[in-house]
Amino acid sequence: MNQYSKMGQLKKYSWIIFIFFLASSCQEGELLGPKSENPHLLLSIGSTVVEDDIDSSFVKLPEVSLGTTAKRTFTIKNQGGGDLNISEITVDNNLFVVTQPELTLLKPKESTTFVVSFTPQRFGERIGHIGFMTNDQENPAFLFKVIGSSVRELSIAYNDTETPEGINTASVATGVGTKFITSME
Repeated sequence: MNQYSKMGQLKKYSWIIFIFFLASSCQEGELLGPKSENPHLLLSIGSTVVEDDIDSSFVKLPEVSLGTTAKRTFTIKNQGGGDLNISEITVDNNLFVVTQPELTLLKPKESTTFVVSFTPQRFGERIGHIGFMTNDQENPAFLFKVIGSSVRELSIAYNDTETPEGINTASVATGVGTKFITSME
């Protein structure tokens, strides 16, 4: 190897070291240009992210009995570099009520919350579609499903005085017996 080829390899290695040093001293994304000034929406319930997918994802509210209300608090966070605008949040089923967030303009890293309530009038499962608009270029229209369920509480009452004789039996040895039920409420 001659002197000129050694110098060429030395320059090549010097450039590699310089580029490595430059890359390691830069923060993430700086080599590709400045970070985006666009807002970016993240919707969550606690640490669980809610996906913007009305077809395959949903949020299940706690089961409740008739006359009671299930509530779930959602957090909207701006993870981008610009201000995030949020429109009014709507729902298409009147069994669900949305409490609007206090903030509709979120600065970078700011968050706000809204609450979805479900008060069933009949037994069974009900679905609501919740949506709102933003200036997030990736999620300009954010839509998701909520499912509320009501459960039937069953109470059984029995009356010892109206029980036909011989119906109420119990085995002391096994602890198994029968009880005649006179009414269900």
